[in-house]
This record gives sequence, structure tokens and C-alpha cells, in this order.
Amino acid sequence: MVYGIPFIFEDKKGRLHNTELRDVEDRLILRVSPAERRASDGSLTLKIHEYGTASSPKASDGPSIVLEFGPGWQLGSIWFASRSSSMQMSQWLRLSSGSTKRAAASFTCSDSQVYTWIHKPEHESEAEWACQCQTSSVAARYFLKPPSETYGNSFTVEEAFAPLIPELLASLIIMRHIQEYLKK
Repeated sequence: MVYGIPFIFEDKKGRLHNTELRDVEDRLILRVSPAERRASDGSLTLKIHEYGTASSPKASDGPSIVLEFGPGWQLGSIWFASRSSSMQMSQWLRLSSGSTKRAAASFTCSDSQVYTWIHKPEHESEAEWACQCQTSSVAARYFLKPPSETYGNSFTVEEAFAPLIPELLASLIIMRHIQEYLKK
């Protein structure tokens, strides 16, 4: 059982990049940079920054996570500031195989636990995505409204998983990226 006040980040744009997510309780602001395209090979870079709150802003010391996509939005590498290391996205995030029509992938966070994102999970009637940890507790959810609705997108992380917020957001961005650009 998870107790506490979840982090509920309002995501007004609902995009993979160039967006800001603000916790409704004013505890944290996350920014995903606009995509930086490298002219030499067409690769793209996204950066996730953690900021203070609206009432106590603090400058970011640099990105918490950097996502680099190859030409044609192919999966590239992910760099973690907390670990001062990078790896291939395909090594960190392992897509589930099988006959299910739902996209799913597992990854290991800095707490050494395995987490799994599931697209349109059966047990979450309104969530576009849900993330479970290996004990089956729901760690995070993402609610995405149709493009015609400009309000109501949200990224929710249970308070017990707060230290993992940047990693959960990065993995969600990768999953949404796969769904949008590579699963066609």
C-alpha cells in the first residue's frame, strides 16, 4: 500500500518535448527542452531539467537526464547525471515481446528495482500509461487527453517513488516516442 500525497504534474502541452510539468502542490517543476537537431546527422537531443517550485524557483544545475535519439527518431542513448553515466536506450528499456496488443517495456531505476510501463492498461480505465514496480504497486501514471482538449494531461507519481521522478519521466518519454514514431 502506498501512502502520501502523490506528485501530480500538470502537462498543458502533452508533447514529448518543449513542455513544462508543474506539480499541483508546488513541490517541483520539470522541463523537457525543445528538441535540438544536429545538422550533421539529423539526431535529436532532449534534456530533462528539475527546477524548484513556482514559489521558490531555483536554477537548474544542468539536465538531470539527456535523451539522444538517432536520425529518423531512432532510439539512441540516455545519460543520467546522478550516475554520471550513459547507456543505449535499448539496453535500459527492454520492450516486452508477446502477443499482447498493449505496448510494454521494463527498465531498472537507480533504486535497483524493475519497473514496467504499460500502454492503456486494463486496470486503469482513464490512464494512457501506467508504470508498476516489481511488487506490482503502481508507481506512476500518465493521462493524455485528445489533442482537441487543451487541459487535463497529467503525469502522476506516487510519493514513495519521488526520488525516481526524472527516471520515470525519461522512460515515459521513450515509451511515448516508440509509440508515436517507431510502432507504425
